[in-house]
Amino acid sequence: MEEQLTKMMKMLSENQRIMEESRKEDRRIMEENRKEDRRIMEENQRIMEESRKEDRRIMEENRKEDRRIMEENQRIMEENLKAMQTTLLNSRSEILQVVRNEVDEVRNEMENKIKEQ
Repeated sequence: MEEQLTKMMKMLSENQRIMEESRKEDRRIMEENRKEDRRIMEENQRIMEESRKEDRRIMEENRKEDRRIMEENQRIMEENLKAMQTTLLNSRSEILQVVRNEVDEVRNEMENKIKEQ
């Protein structure tokens, strides 16, 4: 019986040793996993920051291009407005000349009629 008890004690002792080694190995693995998780998180943060910087750069480029396009459109609109004003002024001058010519014709006709009487 004592022999069995000694065997059991040895087995218990061996089981405790194995369990302790297993706990140590589990802690080591957990620590490695934490370190790897931390490394992955830091890498993800770095990637996200680079992405945000690139997004800001692209947005700034887009703002500059939008501003350039707006200024170009404004310049074109101003040129078109000036062209329309010039066209209107020319048309007004032409209309005035036609009216003057007609008034002169009517005046001449009236003067001729007056002379004939």
